[in-house]
Amino acid sequence: MTDMDRDTAAEAPADLIEHSIRLVAIAIALAGAFIALAIYWRPGPPRYQVVAMGDQVVRLNTKTGSMVACNVDGCGMVIHESRGIDENEGHALLPPREAPAARAALPAPSAAPAPTPAPAPSPAPAAAPAAPPAPKAH
Repeated sequence: MTDMDRDTAAEAPADLIEHSIRLVAIAIALAGAFIALAIYWRPGPPRYQVVAMGDQVVRLNTKTGSMVACNVDGCGMVIHESRGIDENEGHALLPPREAPAARAALPAPSAAPAPTPAPAPSPAPAAAPAAPPAPKAH
């Protein structure tokens, strides 16, 4: 074997290992790119939620937090970009806030009588044996 053949024979395993490492690195990079795309393209929550109350409709933008209320007279911005509204004042397009009704006191629990056990079912009467058929006359 010449010196040149020995050098190429020694380089062959090193080239094969380097090529394999490059392929694994490319595969990992592609897998990461596919995972990133899957996360980016996954469906998100709906952007708007709508509630109807009588002749009024309120639309909430779930991304910005803004709220628009509409009735037969027109529409108006109730909340703009999550700043909030004064809970005591409310808004002209929203129905007035009702005071919570007072709860009635619950009656004291009474001692209930113990339940009586149900009577055991009686066995069904035994059926009478069937009579043998009468012989036929020829």
